[in-house]
Amino acid sequence: MAQDKLAAQLARMKAQAAEQDARSAAAAERLKKMREERKELGAEIAVLERKVRNHRLIETGALVEKILGESVDKGILAGLLDKYKELFDGSGAAYEIKLAGDSLISRWEAEKEAAKKATRRKLAEPEVVDDGNE
Repeated sequence: MAQDKLAAQLARMKAQAAEQDARSAAAAERLKKMREERKELGAEIAVLERKVRNHRLIETGALVEKILGESVDKGILAGLLDKYKELFDGSGAAYEIKLAGDSLISRWEAEKEAAKKATRRKLAEPEVVDDGNE
């Protein structure tokens, strides 16, 4: 009888061990899946960060090109920015320059919007064909 009791206890313990092994394997699989999802999320974040940076760089480059033209010398531009980089610290002179720049950008945006509206009006007008009979 004692041997039967020990055998039953051994069987229960083996069943518990098997159950824990199964739970451990399931947890390991969930952890693996979570790590893969985290890796994919990290890759998506990196792509989005690159897009944000690229957009900022393109905007800045377009602004430089709009002001200085397409054939701006990179050395002159770099030297100019380096020489006057203290203007980017938010001092009083920088504030005045910022206001002038913001005003310029607002004017460009208004001109662009006006051009869009003119184009839409032109497209909305019916085309009048003069056949010369009148």
